[in-house]
Amino acid sequence: SMSEPSSWPLSNEALRVRVPKHIVEELEHDVLSRDLFTTAIGYYPDAAQHQMHRISHDDYIMLYCAEGLGHLASDDFSGLIEKGDLFILPPNTAHQYWADERSPWTLFWCHFRGLAAKAHFDHIYRKSENLVIKARDVHTLAGFRDLVQLARSSYTRASFIHISSMLRLQLTSTERIANAETKQRAGINIDEIQRYMRQHINR
Repeated sequence: SMSEPSSWPLSNEALRVRVPKHIVEELEHDVLSRDLFTTAIGYYPDAAQHQMHRISHDDYIMLYCAEGLGHLASDDFSGLIEKGDLFILPPNTAHQYWADERSPWTLFWCHFRGLAAKAHFDHIYRKSENLVIKARDVHTLAGFRDLVQLARSSYTRASFIHISSMLRLQLTSTERIANAETKQRAGINIDEIQRYMRQHINR
């Protein structure tokens, strides 16, 4: 497939799962998963010399930098990817990305497609000019960790349907982060208010 993952040599902790072709076909037709499902998923910790170059591809590709630095070059963005940065490349976006030489990134990634894949992408990016989303919150990291943990032991259609549901959550929570400008708009710091409320919950 044109959306093949890189062939970066896997370390012990690392993970690269390609959903088997027959399961992809089942997911495409199952009412529970056809709107959105993953075709490949992975985790590359401290990914020295990792690089990828695609002229064309047929999936949406989501990448999240959990540590270190990387670089991305595409039509919409060219520059540094830092810890907590997340971006989604829509199908047929020529791109290159690679780990920084001195501080290689730790990368979570997921390839997905489905009838609602474009709708999810548009939902996330509807207000944003920026391809790269600053997602420096614990929930994003935890969500990717859960996805990868599940993918380590997934072999059946049912388990990949469950991964699809988790992917949907990850995308909708990414939208909330990407479009959280109401926080700044009124000069109100929602995080501070929520922290105060949690600390004084008994009052």
